[in-house]
Amino acid sequence: MSQTRTRSKYFATSLEPIPCLFVSARLLDQGLKAGTPLSVEIHASKVEDRVVQLKTSLCNLPRLDVMANLLAFLAVFAAMASASVNQTDDRQLQTTDASFCWKTTHTRGVGQVPVSCAAGQERLGLLCYDKCPVGMTRKGLDCHSNCPAGFADQGLFCRNTEYGRGFGYPWKFGDWLNDSGMYQRCQKDHGQGKCENWGWVVYPKCLPGYTSFGCCICRPTIPDCEALGLGGRVDLSCAKKITIGTPYLGT
Repeated sequence: MSQTRTRSKYFATSLEPIPCLFVSARLLDQGLKAGTPLSVEIHASKVEDRVVQLKTSLCNLPRLDVMANLLAFLAVFAAMASASVNQTDDRQLQTTDASFCWKTTHTRGVGQVPVSCAAGQERLGLLCYDKCPVGMTRKGLDCHSNCPAGFADQGLFCRNTEYGRGFGYPWKFGDWLNDSGMYQRCQKDHGQGKCENWGWVVYPKCLPGYTSFGCCICRPTIPDCEALGLGGRVDLSCAKKITIGTPYLGT
């Protein structure tokens, strides 16, 4: 609720009404001594209304010194504005929630790019990663198993591959009507007892750990992927084990 204060000013009844805004300090003093009361009600919440009332009252006074009238008007207006602001501040303080407060904040700058990694780590780009353990090699940001000797690296798999043993040693013109000539030529190239007959052709025997698959292919035995430190098996292939790289901020 806005508070109301009433001020009474007395001015001479014989003053001549003229359309003006400012009055002199001397005539204001004469009016205080002599005359009819003029009431101006000041409402803290309606400064504009008070200014209009004050202008209307002052316009009925004689025109005198402009500067003196200006100073008198500004003094009255400043007093009214100050009272209104003080009352508004009081109402705001009374309605503010006492449990609310601003947290103190502070900046921490633009930061810095890490320049070193901890022991057992290596730097890749702007981040650090654990070094790959023994038996694994880094592929991008991850560590992949190395393929054992004799296995072909096929990306995510290591394959114990087959190999071909050629077209063999068939019968040719001039041989006896048996396979002796075929064996002689095969053993000359591969050694005694290292050739075998498959159909009508003699072939070199498959290497240890391999068995013949058809006439011309030597296929290895099924690998034990787990014993080799690899993952699951698909036919002759073992899946590589992969360790996903975990990034760390350096120092």
